[in-house]
Amino acid sequence: MQHSKRSLLSNTLPLSIGVNFALALFSCIAPCPAKAQITTQITPDATLGDKSSVVVKGKLEGSDIEQINGGAIQGSNLFHSFKEFDVGEGGKAYFTNPGGITNILTRVTGGNASNILGTLGVLGPANLFFINPNGIVFGPNALLNMGGSFVASSADSLVFDNGLEFSATNPLSPPLLTVNIPVGLRLRENSASIVNQSSAVLYLRPENTLALVGGDVILDGGSLQVAWGRIELGGLTGAGIVGLNTQESQGIPRVASLSFPNGVERSDVSLFKQAVVNVALSKEAVVDVQNRSGGSIAINGRNVNVLGGSRLLAGIDQSLGSPEAQAGNIEINATDKVVFSGSPFGFRSSALNQLGKDAVGNSGGIEIKARTVEVTDGGYLEANTIGKGNSGTIRVTATDKVVFSGSPLGFRSSALSQVGKEAVGNSGGIDIKARSVEVTDGGYLEANTVGKGNSGTIRVTAADNVIFDGESSLGFRSSAFSQVEKGAVGNSGGIEINAGSVAITNGAQLSASTSGEGDAGKISITTRDRVLLDGESEKNFRSQVFSQVEQGAVGKSNGIEINAGSVAITNGAQLSASTSGQGDAGKISITARDRVLLDGESEKNFRSQVFSQVEQGL
Repeated sequence: MQHSKRSLLSNTLPLSIGVNFALALFSCIAPCPAKAQITTQITPDATLGDKSSVVVKGKLEGSDIEQINGGAIQGSNLFHSFKEFDVGEGGKAYFTNPGGITNILTRVTGGNASNILGTLGVLGPANLFFINPNGIVFGPNALLNMGGSFVASSADSLVFDNGLEFSATNPLSPPLLTVNIPVGLRLRENSASIVNQSSAVLYLRPENTLALVGGDVILDGGSLQVAWGRIELGGLTGAGIVGLNTQESQGIPRVASLSFPNGVERSDVSLFKQAVVNVALSKEAVVDVQNRSGGSIAINGRNVNVLGGSRLLAGIDQSLGSPEAQAGNIEINATDKVVFSGSPFGFRSSALNQLGKDAVGNSGGIEIKARTVEVTDGGYLEANTIGKGNSGTIRVTATDKVVFSGSPLGFRSSALSQVGKEAVGNSGGIDIKARSVEVTDGGYLEANTVGKGNSGTIRVTAADNVIFDGESSLGFRSSAFSQVEKGAVGNSGGIEINAGSVAITNGAQLSASTSGEGDAGKISITTRDRVLLDGESEKNFRSQVFSQVEQGAVGKSNGIEINAGSVAITNGAQLSASTSGQGDAGKISITARDRVLLDGESEKNFRSQVFSQVEQGL
C-alpha cells in the first residue's frame, strides 16, 4: 500500500544524520570502548510544544528509575519525541501508561543512535513503538520490562492507515485528530542497523510480539524470548514500507506479523555467538492454551545467517499444553541465502520445533525459502514430538541449491523429523525442493519413529541434480533414512526423489527399514536422466540403496522402485531388499528408457550387486 507523506506532526526540526553511521555500527558489533562511557541520557526535543515529554526521577520496587511522563495524547495513542535517548549500564527508563492508552509511539530525532544498556520498560500493558533512524543498540545487559508488544526500528517514520506519518526525520507537531495503531514502518535506502548483544535476554511477557526491523538486524550473542508469542526480524536495504499487521489480544490491538514489500531489496539478518530466539511455551509462562495457537518466529532478509551455535526455538515444553494447543512455525524468507553453520568449537546452529516430553498438543514446522540454503558444520533443522501430539513438517524451498554438509571435526549437518521414544503422534516428514540438492561429508536427512506413530516421508525434488556423497571424518555416511526403530509401533513414510539425475557415491546411502512393529516405506527414485550408484568410502562403506526388515521386526518392506533414463550400479555399489524379521522383503523394480549397467567391484573387492533375500533370523 502506498501512503502519502503527510505528517502527523506540525513544526519542522532540522535533522543531522551521520551518513557513515550504519557502516560504523556494523563494524562495532562487539561492545565498543565508547560504550563504557554511555550514561542514561533521555532528552526531549521541542517538536511537541507544550505536550513535550517530561523525564523525572521515580521509584519502582525500591529501585531508582527515569520515569517518562507527558507526551501528546491522541485517542488511544501517546506520542513522545526525543533528541537523545540512551539508557546506561544499570539504568532504568520507564514510560508511564495513562488510562486508555494502548500504544506508546516514540521517536528519536537527533543524529545519534540509541544505546539501551540497561532496562527499557512501560508501566502498563501498552505496546511500545521505538524508532531511531540512526540505529539502536541493545547492550549485553539490556532488558525489557513491559506488558505489551515491542517494535524497535531504524525506520524514518511510523505510517498510519489514513496516510499520516509520525516522522523522526521530518518531525512536526501533532494535529488535533485521532489515529489508530500504526500500519507500517517507512525505511529509507541503507537504513541503520539494529544490534542486540543482550545475553541477559530481551524478554516480553507471553503472547506478545517482539519485532526488530532495520537495516541489517544483528543478534551478536543477544537473545530474544516471548513465550507463546511471535518474534519478527527483518528489514530493507532499499526504500520502502514494512507493513504492520495487527490483531486484538486481551482487548488490545497488537502487532501480529510484518509484511515486506515486493521489489524492494532486503537487508541481512545475522545471529552470532550462541544467540537464541525462543517462542516455545515454557513453564515460566502462565498461558491458557486451550483451543489456541501461538509461538512463531518469522525472519525476512536478503541473507539470513544463523551461526556460531545460535538457535531458533519453538514448540511446547515438557509437561505443558492441551489437546487443542498448536505451536506456530519457524519461518525464514530470504531473497538470497540462508545459512545454518556451527562454530569451530562444536556449537551447533539450529532451528528446533518440538513437542516436549509429556507435553500435549502439536508442534509446528520449519519453513525456509531462499535462493540457496546451506546447512553446514553441524547445523541442523529438527521438528519432532516426544509428547502426545504431532510434529510439523520441515520444508526447504530454494530457487537454486540446497546443501547439507558436515564439518571437518565430524559434526553432522541434518534435517530430522521424528516421533521420539514414548511419544504418541506422527511426524510431518521432510520436503525439499530446489534446482539441485547436495548431501555430503556425512550430512543426512532422517524421518523416523521411535515411539507410537508414523514417521513422515522424505521428499526431495530437484530440476537438476540430487547428490548423496561420501562420509564425515568420523566415518558417518551421507544418507537419507526412513526408519521404524526398535520398540516403535508405526510405519515409516519412505523416501521419494524426483530429479534430473541422482548420484549416490563414495559410500553414501538411502535406507528404509523397520526394526519395530510397522512397515518400512518405499524408496522411490524417478529421474529424467541418470541414476548412479558408485563405489565405496574411505572407511569401506559401499554406496547403497536398501530396504530392510531387520531382526526382531514385525512388518514388511515396501521395496525399491527406480524409473530413469539410465541406471548404473558400479564399483561395488549395491541395491538390496531383505528381511530377517517377521515380514516380507519388498521387490526391487528398475525401469530405464536407455540401459541398466551393473559393473565392476570396489577396491575392497565388493562386487556391484542387486539382490532381494530372506536372511536367517533369531
